[in-house]
Amino acid sequence: MKKLCELCDCVATVICESDQARLCWGCDSKVHGANFLVGKHLRVLLCHDCQAPTPWNGSGPRLVATVAFCQNCVEKNRRHGKTAQRRERRRVGEEEGRGSSNGGYGGGSDSDDEKENQVVPWLSLSSRS
Repeated sequence: MKKLCELCDCVATVICESDQARLCWGCDSKVHGANFLVGKHLRVLLCHDCQAPTPWNGSGPRLVATVAFCQNCVEKNRRHGKTAQRRERRRVGEEEGRGSSNGGYGGGSDSDDEKENQVVPWLSLSSRS
């Protein structure tokens, strides 16, 4: 079950240690945009999947709404992704072996899709250990 914002009961996206509160993007902007002092509070982004604190943080009156993941979820998704890629390669190989109608050419979509879906620099997460 997702943890909720302490002000409006939406899903929490950040945690402010100074206020000891979990907040959604909207409430975070209202609270930390109130004056320059509270705008200096450091907030930690919560994992999009499990809502654990992530290595990503920020301060200022308004944090840009973004999606962050903790190291555990990154590793879990990486393992799951490699397993899915192996299954897909195996499936494509079996179709090619049966003489598929495209002459065995998959159009190179696997590598193109992988590049297109890479948004977060994974190495920067693992180097913060």
